Amino acid sequence: MSASSQSGDKEEQSQSENDKELGGHVFSMSLDDIRAGHYTKLPLGPGTGSLFLPELPPEEDINIRLDLSKLMDGGVRIMTPLSEQLKRPLPKATVVLNLEDLSAGAQKQLPQGTPLGVNVDDDWEEDGLMVVHGIPDVQVVLPKFQLRTLEEEEVEHMINRLNDLTQHQVFKNLSVIPRIEFPENINKAVLQKFGEAVSPRIPSTGGVLLDAPGHISRDALAYVSLPTYYHFNKNMQKYVDNKKTLFDK
Repeated sequence: MSASSQSGDKEEQSQSENDKELGGHVFSMSLDDIRAGHYTKLPLGPGTGSLFLPELPPEEDINIRLDLSKLMDGGVRIMTPLSEQLKRPLPKATVVLNLEDLSAGAQKQLPQGTPLGVNVDDDWEEDGLMVVHGIPDVQVVLPKFQLRTLEEEEVEHMINRLNDLTQHQVFKNLSVIPRIEFPENINKAVLQKFGEAVSPRIPSTGGVLLDAPGHISRDALAYVSLPTYYHFNKNMQKYVDNKKTLFDK
């Protein structure tokens, strides 16, 4: 085997290991959810599940912050907006900022080596995204896709749109995280079907950010966990054979 072939194999293996490490779902949880301990019921771990915290616990929530630190020590990725990290720093957290702040050098307010994520809006432009390629191990959060009915046509539209986005040359060689918002009051059975039949088809190299607004039980998000990916062939074949709506109740 040639040296170049061996080098290519090593690069491919390294990329494969990196994708496995960063994969899984990123569960968006409010501060109230964190305080209620809902995150303890989610499948968290390297390559399995991470957390996105729009609001970090204050310094006085010592036990919660300690638990979050232990999760990160165990390889769980925790993401939070730049404004929160500046206000209530959580060491080792991945800090998410928008392109405008990134271009203005807002990341310089953070300790050197802080892992970064970049939030991409619907009106993104290719030239504006080129700066992202100069950031080591950056994670790119794609524009939010809001699911309203979870009917087959809507789901197919989402997958097609995400495929178009992730195949754009500007996102090549980047850790890309699609963001999906579920409708309120979604039940566990529907989420489980989503995990089994749809999750494996979502193009991603950095995980999938899941958000469930309103008074939905956050425990239900556990039903979209990565172990369902391992049943991809069986579940998708069942869907193709039956030709039914993915989310028949």
